[in-house]
Amino acid sequence: MFDGWFQKYDAFVEQQQEVASSEQALQQFQSNCSLPVLSTGEIMKLEFEFCAMDKQNSGYITLDDMTFGLGISRDVVMSTFDKYDLSDDGLIDRDEFLLMMCPDGYRMPDTNGEGRDVLGAILGAHARALKKQLSSDKASFDTKGCVSQMEMISEMPESLRPEVDDATWGAWNKVFDDLDTDNDGVVTVPELRSSRLLTFDICDFLGSHVDGSSENGFSRRAYLNALLQATGQRRSGFF
Repeated sequence: MFDGWFQKYDAFVEQQQEVASSEQALQQFQSNCSLPVLSTGEIMKLEFEFCAMDKQNSGYITLDDMTFGLGISRDVVMSTFDKYDLSDDGLIDRDEFLLMMCPDGYRMPDTNGEGRDVLGAILGAHARALKKQLSSDKASFDTKGCVSQMEMISEMPESLRPEVDDATWGAWNKVFDDLDTDNDGVVTVPELRSSRLLTFDICDFLGSHVDGSSENGFSRRAYLNALLQATGQRRSGFF
């Protein structure tokens, strides 16, 4: 009996950690959304700096270009350079440079505001679902390891959920298409990062939680299913 109790206790601890991680990601998302957008003037200054380093006018700069242009040590530049080299090709393009140089306390302008809202909805639903599951599991197991008398309210059957309208369904798919830049049917963490919609930490979190079969991104099906769950809707013919 005690072995079963300890196993359940360990499971609760793990669930609590997952809930805390999910809520932290949601809070970080909400905090980032409230940051002021970097002004056009400041963005132009950063673009000028990039052009000054891009001596060949190639649209890319190297680690050496940045080290020389910023006038700081190569080791300092390298750690940041590698993080923002989203294509992992040893080069930084203009958009990657702007992301890298955006000052703390500001965010870059949205290029896909609807995408930010959609991904935020998935984050919020994920946090609520984990918290609800933890509460349900705790309520059904008292300190003696017995089933409690509390009856948990079950979720609405999918067949009774309202049908998502065509416009919303189309908008969700468009967001996915915009994120899936290589059109392979999977939105990877690097693609999420390059969208400039979310912080890198949140991109990493979504990449490992939306699709249970992948830790580095999510498929269209997993993404759409997450949105249906988040909004409490269904889609005929979608399984």
